[in-house]
Amino acid sequence: MIAVATKVGDEKCMRDTFASLCPQNDTPVSVSQLNTLADFLGAISLEKRKDFSTESDPVSTPMSRVVASARSLLQESDMDERTMMAALRILSFAAPDDEEVLQSVGKLLTPHSSPQVQEAAVELLAARDGQQAGVILLTNWNSYTPKLQSRVLDVCFGREELLPLLLASIERGDIKPSQLNASQRQRLLTHKDPDIRRAAAAAFAGAINSNRQSVIDSYASVEQRQGNAAHGRELFRKNCSGCHRLEDNGFKVGPDLAALTSHAPAVLLEAVFDPSRKIDAQYRNYLAVTDDGHTYTGILKSETSTSVTLVEQQGKEQTLLRNDLDEFKDSGKSLMPDGFEKDLSVADTADLFCLFGDTRHSPEAGAWQSARRCHTGKRWSNPAVSEQR
Repeated sequence: MIAVATKVGDEKCMRDTFASLCPQNDTPVSVSQLNTLADFLGAISLEKRKDFSTESDPVSTPMSRVVASARSLLQESDMDERTMMAALRILSFAAPDDEEVLQSVGKLLTPHSSPQVQEAAVELLAARDGQQAGVILLTNWNSYTPKLQSRVLDVCFGREELLPLLLASIERGDIKPSQLNASQRQRLLTHKDPDIRRAAAAAFAGAINSNRQSVIDSYASVEQRQGNAAHGRELFRKNCSGCHRLEDNGFKVGPDLAALTSHAPAVLLEAVFDPSRKIDAQYRNYLAVTDDGHTYTGILKSETSTSVTLVEQQGKEQTLLRNDLDEFKDSGKSLMPDGFEKDLSVADTADLFCLFGDTRHSPEAGAWQSARRCHTGKRWSNPAVSEQR
């Protein structure tokens, strides 16, 4: 019936249809009613929706009631997901671009809301003009999951007026440079607007921790050393097995170390001694604090409408209810801590790296591939690599 009413295009028919769908006086609005209204508003043109919202229009009062009902539902903390999604659909079509509506939607961007509700809120804000929506999108950045952070970045890169806000957040430290991928950083550094280029250069100037780089530089001689595979295995079990698995030892929490077989020593040193410089989104460390004061940290394994699951060291999983969360945020750091220079000497590091496989395919390998041999009498001690050869 909605399709017929809208396609016929008769003005009176559409107005009568809309009025009949709206809640009457103080009658509570149902989820099905909200969805039907959203279907109708989505089927007509933007110009018609604006006409329906003008004060001179005879159906302005019903439209006002619809928007008011949707906003009221968003403010109820115990509202179910279906109702929240229906209310957001209404506001995405009918809400005026006023600050109160945007703020109401922005309050849904918290860990207490389901992933679907948060994504719908982002889409509604993304469709709004002006910087106010961008400010709201970036406010709770560290509480977002990697997927939601990625979508917010897409919104910012898709709208030029939001890039200064993004860069300001990076320069303040609210957003870590490592939370943008290399392509996104490059787009900002080479942007056509010279002001954005300058702001990007300033924002990314501190991306590399000079103290961490000094530590890495002090281990440069590792590539000239021989490695002791037996001692390397002992070091791995002591320092790495809580989050990594290699040669049937350890837990699969962090990245698969088999992927390191094509990396040069400079890359390995950076990964060990400055692990937060470059973080894959799936290995970011999250902090969760519950209402009863318990604190958990770990990698976000999964999330549902009602819970989030973190994986800690040694593969321990913690599933937390969204309603129990007092705080949930992306730390901007890797689960792997800084400070391994206190536990690993240069010689220890050479022994540990001996386990990671062949780097001969890397163009940066240089003397590493010719000078390093494990004390097992073979070039490398990794049996899987030897078997492949």
